[in-house]
Amino acid sequence: MNGLVIGAWRQHCARVAEVDAALRQARTLGMKNYAVMRHGKMYWLACSAQANHRGARDVANVVRQFYAKVACGVYFAEWHEQTLCVAWRGEHLVHCGLWPITSPQACQRASLFAQLEAVLSQGCVVLLARDMAKAWQEYCQQQHPRWQVRVEQPGLAELPTPKKAYLQALSQRPGWQQRQRLMLALLLILSSASLVTWWFWPAPVVSEPVGGQQRASYTPAGSRTGLLTELPTLLRGFEHLAGWRWQSAELRGQQLVVVFTASYGRLEELIAQVPSYWQVQGQGKTVQLLYRDEVSQAFQAAPEQEVFNWSERYQALFPQLVLRSVVGQQDTHFQWQDYQLQLPSTSLPELQRLAATLDAPHLRLLTLKLKPAQRSLAAELVVRVYRHLPPSLQGASR
Repeated sequence: MNGLVIGAWRQHCARVAEVDAALRQARTLGMKNYAVMRHGKMYWLACSAQANHRGARDVANVVRQFYAKVACGVYFAEWHEQTLCVAWRGEHLVHCGLWPITSPQACQRASLFAQLEAVLSQGCVVLLARDMAKAWQEYCQQQHPRWQVRVEQPGLAELPTPKKAYLQALSQRPGWQQRQRLMLALLLILSSASLVTWWFWPAPVVSEPVGGQQRASYTPAGSRTGLLTELPTLLRGFEHLAGWRWQSAELRGQQLVVVFTASYGRLEELIAQVPSYWQVQGQGKTVQLLYRDEVSQAFQAAPEQEVFNWSERYQALFPQLVLRSVVGQQDTHFQWQDYQLQLPSTSLPELQRLAATLDAPHLRLLTLKLKPAQRSLAAELVVRVYRHLPPSLQGASR
């Protein structure tokens, strides 16, 4: 059986242009291989920095493709005396990871089920591989009666692997780019032949289309919430840079700005210690590192009747979280509500878990501020929730 890739740099993309932008960013982050598959209207991209992962299988795409008819599901299987969990809701991957535990009670203590319940719907289907102990079935049926439980599911070695789920080198272009290059070459040949054959043929008159202009696509304010999952990679080693001290990090529009002050180091020493995708700005004792996030996120407002129980969903998962809401606003298209989330003492892995609960097309990250402490971080962020306007208000806005 080919190797499995579980921990990967993952992105959701609604268009091939977004996949191309994500692949460019993956190269700057040092990724070596990738796999991309389409599920519904979304592309699931998985990238790995390990050179020996070429030809391995991306477990998230393998599981989702096999259970294509399951709209909301959680798949559990045993993998090298650990528990693999792959969860999805519609076209979005919610969780993909290994847990060093083999009993459902241990999963409960690790808050895995609580994290899953925060983002999955009531009709979720739990899929237990046949190598899972019977205790998992009994636990799910007793503790989570709203979920459907299916047992005796195929194990990881039995799942068929689509061709696109195998990782390939980043130097290999996706299929649509290869087709585009072929079409451009054919177009060039046909254009050259037409130019020679019809040298004296008058150029056709192209008339302007008659009718109203297409409605411009709506661009919501803020950045994608998925940026939180990339913070451990972007900020790796910043607290141990020789001669420099990390003071703060802040999101300004689409740009992440990190401030450093020198203790005894020089500017050229700082440049030598940080990855090339950081842009260094400033001189003297205080220097800024700039990183521009070029990956876009699909946008889709939530229905106007949907209610978000933020307190119930997040206070149990993050006990130190301080949540405040701001007065909502609206325009001619949507209405929105801003929420301020404060974590006085947190860590980058905890921010990754928070990002997993915020991965939705109707959410945007407006601000992010990080302040390193001795052994922790102080984090403050503002998240905006977009909803569709009710029909009555849409008529009034016009």
